[in-house]
Amino acid sequence: MAQFRRLREYKMVTADKGRVVFAFVLMGLGALLAQIVLLRELMVVFSGNELSTGVMLSAWLLWTALGSAILGIFSDRIKGKTSLFSSVQLVLAFILPTSLLLARYLRPILGVPVGEIASLPQMIAGIFFLLLPFCLFSGFLFSLGCSLLGEILGKEARSVGFVYAYEALGAGIGGIAFSYFFIHFLNSWQVILLTSALLALSSFLLAKKIKPLAVLWMCFALAILIFYSGQINLISKGWGWKGYKVIASKDTIYGNITVITNGLQMSFFENGVWNFTYPDPLTAEEAVHFALLEHPSPKEVLLIGGGVGGLVRETLKHPSIRHLDYVELDPQLIKTGRRYLPPQITFPLDDPRVRITYTCLLYTSPSPRD
Repeated sequence: MAQFRRLREYKMVTADKGRVVFAFVLMGLGALLAQIVLLRELMVVFSGNELSTGVMLSAWLLWTALGSAILGIFSDRIKGKTSLFSSVQLVLAFILPTSLLLARYLRPILGVPVGEIASLPQMIAGIFFLLLPFCLFSGFLFSLGCSLLGEILGKEARSVGFVYAYEALGAGIGGIAFSYFFIHFLNSWQVILLTSALLALSSFLLAKKIKPLAVLWMCFALAILIFYSGQINLISKGWGWKGYKVIASKDTIYGNITVITNGLQMSFFENGVWNFTYPDPLTAEEAVHFALLEHPSPKEVLLIGGGVGGLVRETLKHPSIRHLDYVELDPQLIKTGRRYLPPQITFPLDDPRVRITYTCLLYTSPSPRD
């Protein structure tokens, strides 16, 4: 009888451990996907410069550390650790889509007009405010997870290393999935909804009292993901462009490309930074002809960026041009231009004298031998 009881207890501990390990893996996967998506969204909001990136990473580290240190103090004193862990995961499943939608409305909240770069105080306030909820609970989840696994295994000293390893495994899976699949086939809203549904699934597997709520949220997130994700993504993108209509928004491995219009002109933005506007012939003419007219007979031209906005067309107006190398970082910019711009702007890209190269040019100082 005693042997049977020990066997039953061992099976219960093994089952609990399996569900908890799965929850830890999803914890790491969810945290990484949330970090990637939210930071990419904030790059658009705050024009994607190095300063904004530093503020984002500082806020993420600070709030996560505070959540782990301050809230983690109480983790060992909590009796129903499994139930609380599943509840916090469900809370994170709610926070994630809310944070994404709030990020897209952040510029109007901060009073930053369209096309302007936010000031440093606005940037710091917006980033620290937006990242606070998710990072705080995420940090607490790590401390609570260490305490929970230590209670199950009876080896509290080793539980931290196990939790860190499982979380790192989940983060690795999330990074690979985002880099090789999500970024190519899903938009930010779809990635967040999928992550939210996975967190709700983990909460369901661990929970006892909140199972109906976890199932309800998981079904809601999947329904929105399947039927309304495209509409909600485009509508919410428009919140940060007050007074304009967003006609296209595409996430790529290099950032975000957004096309807006006011009915008269169409503007292309990369990571929230203006790229070009159509029609705007004066800008294209000045950018090209002032330079080329300095040469009596230009034959070979290197054009770095801006070609799809009309610079290629203006360059080819010089009859002496024999070869034009046009370098662009993101192929999606040209694909989007071909789709939304008039043919008379984009057909010069197919001229036999034009060679388009997708790469990033880095300047290196010549060696003494050069």
